[in-house]
Amino acid sequence: MLNTLRDNLKQRSWPKWLLLVVAASMTLYLAASFSGRGPSEDTSSADWAAKVDGEAIPTGEFLARARRMDQIYRQLYGTNYDEARRQLRIGSRTLAELLDEEIMLRDARRLGLTVSDEELVERIRTAPELADPDGNFIGKPEYERRVGRFYAGGVAAYESYMARLILMDKWTNLISQTLSVDDADLESVYRQRTEKTAIDYIVIRSSDQEIDTTVTDEQAEAWYAGHQDLYERDAGRRIRYVTIQREAASDTIEVAEDEIAAAYEANQARYTHPEQRRASHILLRVDPGATEEEKEGLRQQAEDILARVQAGEDFAALARALSQDPTSGQRGGDLDWFGRGQMVGPFEEAAFKTPAGELAPLTETDFGFHVIQVTDSRAAGTLPIADVRDDLIRELRQGKAEEVMLGKAARVRELIGSVEALESVALAEGLEVQSGFVNETEGLREIGASTEFRTAILEMEAGTISSPLHLAGGVAIAVVDELAPASVAPLVEVDQKLRTDVLNDRARRMATDAAQQELERHDSLAGIETALDVETQDSNDLAPGQAIPGTGGSTAELQAVLFGDATEIGDRGSIEVPAGTLIYEVTRREPFDPIAFEGARTDLETEMIQQLRQQMQSSMLEHLRGQHSIEINTPLVERLDGGA
Repeated sequence: MLNTLRDNLKQRSWPKWLLLVVAASMTLYLAASFSGRGPSEDTSSADWAAKVDGEAIPTGEFLARARRMDQIYRQLYGTNYDEARRQLRIGSRTLAELLDEEIMLRDARRLGLTVSDEELVERIRTAPELADPDGNFIGKPEYERRVGRFYAGGVAAYESYMARLILMDKWTNLISQTLSVDDADLESVYRQRTEKTAIDYIVIRSSDQEIDTTVTDEQAEAWYAGHQDLYERDAGRRIRYVTIQREAASDTIEVAEDEIAAAYEANQARYTHPEQRRASHILLRVDPGATEEEKEGLRQQAEDILARVQAGEDFAALARALSQDPTSGQRGGDLDWFGRGQMVGPFEEAAFKTPAGELAPLTETDFGFHVIQVTDSRAAGTLPIADVRDDLIRELRQGKAEEVMLGKAARVRELIGSVEALESVALAEGLEVQSGFVNETEGLREIGASTEFRTAILEMEAGTISSPLHLAGGVAIAVVDELAPASVAPLVEVDQKLRTDVLNDRARRMATDAAQQELERHDSLAGIETALDVETQDSNDLAPGQAIPGTGGSTAELQAVLFGDATEIGDRGSIEVPAGTLIYEVTRREPFDPIAFEGARTDLETEMIQQLRQQMQSSMLEHLRGQHSIEINTPLVERLDGGA
């Protein structure tokens, strides 16, 4: 098949912008990523990142994808990347992407979908990223040369990748071929994008009102009787439970020397590294479209910087001031430890040829010119136990704390032979029995109950006892006393919320009365502004559904006032909003244009169908995941996430 493809390729030139994209996917600056280790460092004893029905997704494939994703986010976040990296969870995102693709491909093959040689040839010949500036295919020689240089595995791997993309596209098209968008949804989206209203406004805040903060029992009962719809709740379970906390002071747990040694031996792969260098650099970037004159100017600047370092100036200070790699520049140019295969070729060659403590010759890569200082080196080997001792002790203590907690929980659960025994067992064990209500949306958040906790409880029948269920800080053992139907919550259970609602209502009504009085007294917002000693705000253009700053959010009533068919410039009035009462005057109005809507209908429908396709794909993949056995190399993924 590869010969078929190659015979069909016609020679054309390679667009410069594509070189930048390809080069970016092979970024130099990953040696210092992922908690101080490069992503190609072996982070677990397994050579797989995940297994689907026993078939492995190799660690190398996972790390290569992680590098590309890391670079995308690094470019997106710029200097804020290091701060955002842990929240991005690159490892988890990468593995989720790979698992979705694997499941998608398996289902495509199950459905009998295939990719022909002709389809693959056409996909590559018409790919925008493989076209020259005139839109023509770059041709066989350039195609093979560039793909061979920039794509790991060369042409064969690239064509296999393209075939996978075609197969996934076919699968997505098949599952989403019946999707459609109705006229009401199209119009709603178009209105949201094009319809505009602007107002000048003043918010009289409920929280600023001086109210009587006393709520008597009689007032609370009267409010409850008149507002029971506010306290309706779905069916759920009434439970009693005890909690067993994880040892908070895990640093007091003793860890024996032989345990540390055994853990070190069991995790040798984590601490084994190839031959490595540690280096710092100062980068002067060269734009892909730079002229030879511009490039030569940057080379001279880099030579000058190298000379300054050779003359004794502080490398780190120069890197912070001059390097155009913001991430390493903030660290004085430091790239941390890296092995072979983690840097682009010229940089790697320079770093590994230069002895530790010396400067490399000025080095040029696809990114620009690098002034490189090799700061340290180490031969392939294993980190000594002394270097990782603290990490081992911390992990062992955490593991022991978990074991103690789970052991106690298992023992307590065994002692609770019936729901009636909960109280006596808890008393004997020094545990407190608490009670609560749990349904799909509420219950026990104060003890760190998760969605998984609620799901387990809601699957139980009355009179049954749960296994130990994880909470944020430990585990809980619960007994279900009653299957509670949908109802109004008893007054005693919502008493505090109810009294808060009464006070909020008082403040809201006072704000509404004050706004109405000011509108009656003054014929302009300027007069109200002076009387209340506040500043009138300008909303700027608002789209339907958009909240106005300072109002606490939007409401259906506010949207009707601002975007109704009868709304006109100059309209003024007051309306309740979550934060209090809004006094407004309409200053600009751009209503819905039905003729323009008809002209935009086709493109908008295409866009919305694509969004629905993505949603359908996500939903189908979530369903299919449950049909496969998936095993994840958690230590590897967590290490790339930035540490568990």
